[in-house]
Amino acid sequence: MADQLHIGTFKTASVASVDVTTLAGNLLTFEMFIHSHDSAETLALNESGFYKAYGKGITFPHYEIEIVSTTVELTPKTHYIKVGDRRMFVCWPHRIPDLESAVKVMKGWSAAAVIALTRDVDSNDLIDEYGGADPVADFLAELLEALKKKFDISVKSLVLR
Repeated sequence: MADQLHIGTFKTASVASVDVTTLAGNLLTFEMFIHSHDSAETLALNESGFYKAYGKGITFPHYEIEIVSTTVELTPKTHYIKVGDRRMFVCWPHRIPDLESAVKVMKGWSAAAVIALTRDVDSNDLIDEYGGADPVADFLAELLEALKKKFDISVKSLVLR
């Protein structure tokens, strides 16, 4: 079971770390908080300005993924959103209904971000091309398999703490 933490105005967060490696041996690590929300009042990303503008809107419960630290500097091609001066979130405008789905999105986003950083491609283009029809259900298996075949990249480990 993941530790539950109180983070500012957020109700709870699961702490997670993802290691992504290329077959050439390059390793990049992303540390994230997975925040659980029961209402729009606690969201970090604006419900109408983000979720309805770029997705189909969300229902609750919903999870958001905050990027706490990385071993690389992120670029616009990795698709993250800054909130305030220091907080960064995975840009995912679709509903994330549970922790299992949040982990799938986190793994897939991390792998696509590494390719965006190392191959000068846009991670959203990768997700659109290889991510599957359903934003969460098909996302991880199809995306990671395609990324491994085409770019020699895979998620080495995921640790929920």
